[in-house]
Amino acid sequence: MNRIGLTQRVDIIEAYGERRDCLDQNWAHLMSACGFHPIPLSNAVEDAGEILSGLSLDGIILTGGNDLAAYAGEGKGAPERDAFEFAAIKYCHENDLPVLGVCRGMQVLNVWNGGDLTGIEGHAGSSHELQITKTEYIDAAGSIMVNSFHAFGITESNLARVLKPIAITDDGFIEAFAEADKRQLGIMWHPEREDPFDVRDIRMIQKYFSG
Repeated sequence: MNRIGLTQRVDIIEAYGERRDCLDQNWAHLMSACGFHPIPLSNAVEDAGEILSGLSLDGIILTGGNDLAAYAGEGKGAPERDAFEFAAIKYCHENDLPVLGVCRGMQVLNVWNGGDLTGIEGHAGSSHELQITKTEYIDAAGSIMVNSFHAFGITESNLARVLKPIAITDDGFIEAFAEADKRQLGIMWHPEREDPFDVRDIRMIQKYFSG
């Protein structure tokens, strides 16, 4: 059974003076539905490569939550998470492991590859339609409806050159991309937040990490 590493969001609990790594329990349920073992990953490690090499992972999912510190504004974001996820992407690239970026994770992949982000309104706490351009990754033809929980988006002008769009909104925002040589896939919606889980998302994740 595939072992999939899951990065975690950072929540700051001021009353206790704590910075906590947190993961929605729905991720464990989704991984179970896919037939995978979920392995939560800590942001507070000194050597990400050493930790990851000892876990015998079959791939990593960069989950949602937290804006990247460079875009979040002064005193916001979680720089330790940014550093860990950039190191995890590098590790997967060097060891030929697949990476799936979800929402923030898609943004991280774009920035790691040299792209940029732009602020966006009306995409947080909503749903909208996507046009699918490459069905080899997403098992759908034409358009699909997806949930939306993000304040930053990716347009054609700030998409990293090596990444190829595979789904786009009517107003021109790229909400899925792929890079076959680096084994990177990014989606802007949250498959773990659907109840019940969308069978297309399950098939997409299974195919991606088992292919």
